[in-house]
Amino acid sequence: MRWLLLLCLLLPGYGLASTQIITGDASLKAAFIYRFAQFTVWPDAKPDSLRYCIAGDDTVLLAMRDILRDSSNPVTAVTLQQNLQSCDVLYIAAGTTTLSTFSENVGTKTILTIAENVQTFRQGMVIGFITEPKRLSFRVNLQVAKQQGLTLSSQMLKLAKEIY
Repeated sequence: MRWLLLLCLLLPGYGLASTQIITGDASLKAAFIYRFAQFTVWPDAKPDSLRYCIAGDDTVLLAMRDILRDSSNPVTAVTLQQNLQSCDVLYIAAGTTTLSTFSENVGTKTILTIAENVQTFRQGMVIGFITEPKRLSFRVNLQVAKQQGLTLSSQMLKLAKEIY
């Protein structure tokens, strides 16, 4: 009977073990997103209060809210179909598939865009996560960053696994 209970706690979707893994992964991504914004220079001046927008991942949304709980930086859940003009930092999760209207909804606003997977990254994002066994790293598209008017810190670029 103990083995059955232990098995239920370790299986995805049951008990605490899967929740801790998801929370840990989401917290790590949220920490990366927060640091990416800190090591980015906006064209004129960094806004006093950055607005973080999260599309398609409630766990990352909650982790970002936890990181920024004592700051004036709002964290908002968004869809790519809505107007994204108020976003300064936009994270797009892997399950978010509707990118066709994305550029229309961003308009001319300078936004630091971060993608969870390579397919989304290749569609014009500034930063993309690389998920490896027991490791999370990132790639950077400097050309897109320059088009957006963003300058990425050399300290951050040293840590990037791939730079385009």
